[in-house]
Amino acid sequence: MALLRFPYRLLRVPLQLVEVITQTHLDEQAPTRLAFERFLIDCDRAAAYLLGDENAARRADTLTRHTAAVHLLIAREHHRVRHRGLILLDE
Repeated sequence: MALLRFPYRLLRVPLQLVEVITQTHLDEQAPTRLAFERFLIDCDRAAAYLLGDENAARRADTLTRHTAAVHLLIAREHHRVRHRGLILLDE
């Protein structure tokens, strides 16, 4: 399995570089960034499952927690805006 993990880890290097660039240049709530993070999560989960790669599993879990928190912030903001709109309509 270690021999099979090596190509994935090599493939992950440029993806990690793109991840760093998106983190520094894109807003945390940008759809492009969230889509790329979802792609990384899927890749890491696949590597964790198929290759038994514990590092990939940890990366996927960490990124999943982060994106879940961002999605929660987005949902709260949408709820706040809708609620404010309803209050304005009632007035």
